[in-house]
Amino acid sequence: MSDAPHTTKAGTAEMQFVRAWLDGWFGAATAESDRHSADAPFSFTCGARSSREWLKLADAHRTTGDGAGNRRLHQLRWRDAATGLACVMELTEFHDFPAMEWVVRVRNDGSAETDAIANSVVEAGTNAIQHGHHYDARLPVDMIFEVRGDRLCVRVHDVGPGFDVAKVLSADPTSPESILAPRGRGIFIMKSLMDEVEFVMSPGSGTTAVLTKYHRAAR
Repeated sequence: MSDAPHTTKAGTAEMQFVRAWLDGWFGAATAESDRHSADAPFSFTCGARSSREWLKLADAHRTTGDGAGNRRLHQLRWRDAATGLACVMELTEFHDFPAMEWVVRVRNDGSAETDAIANSVVEAGTNAIQHGHHYDARLPVDMIFEVRGDRLCVRVHDVGPGFDVAKVLSADPTSPESILAPRGRGIFIMKSLMDEVEFVMSPGSGTTAVLTKYHRAAR
C-alpha cells in the first residue's frame, strides 16, 4: 500500500455550482445563477421583526477583494433603519475547492452592550457549528433575538446530541494547565459577558443556548 498522501480534486460541475451561486450574489445574473436562491443562507429575529424583511440582496452594499493566493473575500453589508441593526456577511471563496466559508456579524449601533452580546452570540453559534453539528453544512443553526421589557434574550439552537453541561462548567480555562489551550473557552466567555446563560437540551430536538442581557437600569 502506498504511503503517498491522498488528495481529492474538485470536479468541474462542483466548481460551476459554487461559481453560479456567487454570480447570483456578486456578478451578473445568468440562467444558471437564477436557479439558486437569492435569500441569505441565514436568518434571525429581533423582537417581532425577521431579518428576511430587510436582508435583501438588492439593498446590500457589496465589495469583492482582489483574490490574492487561492482565495477571494466577498463582503455584503446591510443596515436596518427600523431596529438599528447592522449586519455584515463575509464570504471566502476558494479557487481550488467547491466550498465557501462564511461569517456573519450583527451589531446594534444603539446599544452600549453591543460587543458583549455580539461576542457571546458568536461563541454560541460557533459551538453549535463545531460541537453540535460537527461542521455539517446541511444542518441549520437558528437564532432568535427577543426583547422582553427589561431584557434581551437570544436563543441559539442546533440539532446536535447535546453535551454534559456540568462537566464543561467544571473545567477552568484560566487554570495554568488550560491557559494555553487552543479552545475550550466558549461557555466561559458567554457567562462572563452575559447576565444569564442557560442550556436547554431536548432528546431528538437538539440544544438551545439561552443568553440573557438585562437593561442596566433594570438590574
